[in-house]
Amino acid sequence: MVKVLKAVLLLLFLCGIFFTADVKIGKNQEILVDGKPFFPLATWLQPVKNIDKNKELGINVFLGHEAGAESPKEYLDACAAKKVYAGISFWNLSEKEIREIKDHPALLEWVMPDEPDQFSEKKNGPINSPEELMAKYKWLKAIDPVHPTDGGFTQFWVKNSPQVSPALFPEFAKVLDLIGFDIYPCNNGEPKTLYWQARGLKKLSKLTNNSKPHNVFLECNAFDKRNKAQRAPTPAEFKAQVWMSIVHGAHTIGYFTHCWTPSYSQFSVPEDIKSEMKKANRQITELAPVILGPVSKIETTVTNSTGLDVAALVKEDAKKIYIFTSNIKYYKGAAGIKVSGLGDGEVQVYEEERKLAMNGGKFTDNFNEFEPHIYIINK
Repeated sequence: MVKVLKAVLLLLFLCGIFFTADVKIGKNQEILVDGKPFFPLATWLQPVKNIDKNKELGINVFLGHEAGAESPKEYLDACAAKKVYAGISFWNLSEKEIREIKDHPALLEWVMPDEPDQFSEKKNGPINSPEELMAKYKWLKAIDPVHPTDGGFTQFWVKNSPQVSPALFPEFAKVLDLIGFDIYPCNNGEPKTLYWQARGLKKLSKLTNNSKPHNVFLECNAFDKRNKAQRAPTPAEFKAQVWMSIVHGAHTIGYFTHCWTPSYSQFSVPEDIKSEMKKANRQITELAPVILGPVSKIETTVTNSTGLDVAALVKEDAKKIYIFTSNIKYYKGAAGIKVSGLGDGEVQVYEEERKLAMNGGKFTDNFNEFEPHIYIINK
């Protein structure tokens, strides 16, 4: 009998339907799943039928779950079967429903109401007040103290033109264990303002004192294909927003794939963006242990040519130094990068099939508008 019980437990474990994933936030504000750094690459409100096409592009987290379709339990079961995670909107769930799924192995997080800083004329204030959010947050944590909550702000907050009082944002932040925003420059008809991704993340860091994981949602298609003033990002603009976000402290990235006109679709991504997304997601997943590690103490300085603004994020492991860079301006030019303590050598430009000469710890490279580069140096 004991042997049979052990065999059943082992089978359940191998099938991934018995033990919950252990989700924590690490000392570097990184997401840890079963003790290992995990970089969530998410999408929003996708039905089960879309899981495969998203997973093929490297998506590993499905947020919200489509209301009116599968139940949260059915959605989580489908995600577990595909070996991906989900974030479930809990706002309208009962305590019983939450208890039924809180230990599900595919549950990564709970999703708070989206964009609580939207102005409501009916309420003459935010669509969700900090008080009601906090009450619901405490209620949820009493039931499930383990899984984090996730949510984000509107582009109005990012652009320093909030629809509600700025004094409310520190209160909103208290109920968000993962905190972020969404802003879509190309779909706003402002493709030269991709830098708002960087500025938004800087604002998040200031708001939270770097105490919470930061997330961003990025555009990857045209929301309104009839509007000629608004458009999908180009592959280069999409790539720029991805790495600009990482350089400025994103711990998780979400992709918004919905389109409303000429017809509604939950997944309307051009083929060239699919290709770039798949590549970026593969690179992020491969580099996740480095990206999510502590910021290196190696002093690194960037000298920009006129008009250029290259930011750098420096990480390292036992053998290599990684310098993630992003030009956040709509200018071309050269940047000099100086790494303290290094001499002459060679710099590998990650997945660009080229190398740069380093003299006295300094090397120079060219940047196009909003272009990112990743440099790897052997210690």
